[in-house]
Amino acid sequence: FCVIRMAAASITPAVVLVHSSITIQQVFQILSSCPEECGQISDLYLSSQFCYVVMYGVFSFDKETLGGKTQFCPAFNQNNEVFIISNLNLMMVLDITNSICTLLLFRYNTISLLFRRHRFDLKRTFESVQNLYAIKKFIPIMGLHAITQLIHFGLYSFTYSFRANYSLAQFTIVYAVVNIIPYYYLLSHLTFLILTKLGRFRRQDRVNHLIASTQSNSVQE
Repeated sequence: FCVIRMAAASITPAVVLVHSSITIQQVFQILSSCPEECGQISDLYLSSQFCYVVMYGVFSFDKETLGGKTQFCPAFNQNNEVFIISNLNLMMVLDITNSICTLLLFRYNTISLLFRRHRFDLKRTFESVQNLYAIKKFIPIMGLHAITQLIHFGLYSFTYSFRANYSLAQFTIVYAVVNIIPYYYLLSHLTFLILTKLGRFRRQDRVNHLIASTQSNSVQE
C-alpha cells in the first residue's frame, strides 16, 4: 500500500507539468507562426519536468527510513513535511493557473475562428480549429484536477495544523480520506488517455469516410 500510494502521488507533478507544457505550446502557436519554435519550447519545458520530479523525490524521501511508521507513509514528518507542503502549494497554483489559461485560450480561439473564416485565411483557420479540438479534450480533466488539487491541499493542511487536537478515531477517518485522494490522479490520467484515443479513432473514421465518399464519387463519374 505504501509503495502504491507513493507511486500515485509522485505521478501528479509530472502530469501537471505535461498539461502546462501543452498549454504553453498552444500559446506560442497563437503568437508565433514558426512550428519549430513552438516544438523547441515545449521540449524544453517537458525536459525540465523530469529534473523537478527527481529533485522533489530526492529531497522529500532521502532521509526517510519509514521504519516503524509504514502505516503513515508518506505522511508529514521532520524530514519531508516542508517539501511536501511546498510541492502541494506549487502544484495547486500551477494546476489552477493552467486551467484558467486553457479556458482563456479556448475563448480566444473560438472568437478568432469566426473572424478568420470570414477573411478566408485557411492556414490560421486550420490552426484555430486544431487548437479548439485539442483544448476541448483537456478542459474536463484540467477542471477536475484543479478542484481535486484544492481539496487535497486543504485536507493536508487542515490535518497537519490540527493533528494534535484529533482523537485516534477522528485522525484515522481524516487521514484515510487524505490518503485516498491521490488515487484519483491515476483515474484522471486513464480518463484523459481514453478521451484522447476516442478522439483519434473518430478522426480516423472521418478521414476514411471522406476517402470512401471521394472514391465512390470518382467511380460514378
